[in-house]
Amino acid sequence: MEQFPDVPSIPGIEITSREGTHILVYFYERRHLKKFYTKYIQPFLGQDVMSSTKLSMEEIINSARLFPSVTIFPHPYSVAYTGICNLNFEPSRLERLLEVVDGVEVINAGNIHRWNLRCALLGLYLKKSITGGSDGHSLYHMGRVVTIAEGEKSGPAMLDAVKNGRVRVVGKEINLLRKVASSTAKLNVHAAAYPGLLGKNIRYSYRVIRIKSVLIRQQLQLRYYRRRNRFNPFI
Repeated sequence: MEQFPDVPSIPGIEITSREGTHILVYFYERRHLKKFYTKYIQPFLGQDVMSSTKLSMEEIINSARLFPSVTIFPHPYSVAYTGICNLNFEPSRLERLLEVVDGVEVINAGNIHRWNLRCALLGLYLKKSITGGSDGHSLYHMGRVVTIAEGEKSGPAMLDAVKNGRVRVVGKEINLLRKVASSTAKLNVHAAAYPGLLGKNIRYSYRVIRIKSVLIRQQLQLRYYRRRNRFNPFI
């Protein structure tokens, strides 16, 4: 954006953690983004653009906090493991991560409505910074969801507003046909990415099935004990 000095911009990056979950990091200065990327992210990248880094979510956040920055969890509730509120993170670990991050995205144009509602409720519950984003993968997406702040038209001023909770989020999701087209376009990646994506999906599916099985077993056991106690007053 240096060739457009009159256009305010914010240096930022979206990173996929080792768990397959996304995080946004915004910087006050471009040089900080460059140093963060070259020193703390680039050495741990996967072999393909769609691969996760080798870094845990905690490692990414700790590295970002070495610089003046703002960390945001995008689409905290979303498909599978891309949002932070997923089964890869135990409740205690999730609570710690939500405590140390600066904020959450409460409306994402590419998300579905009911998940965005859960994201909005999470933002209200946490009482932290909130943002909204188009998650644009085409020009049509751009501006569908925006974060609004009054004040000086500059990147640092915008980040200060986000950190201090002086922002509003306005917008709505793109329609279903656009979602399908966007998802199809994102699949048009190098063939080498597919084994990694497939592996992440298999591991996550296994974890979901295992956790759901435990919950079902616990519910059945509780139902059995309640029924047994009802018919045996001596227990």
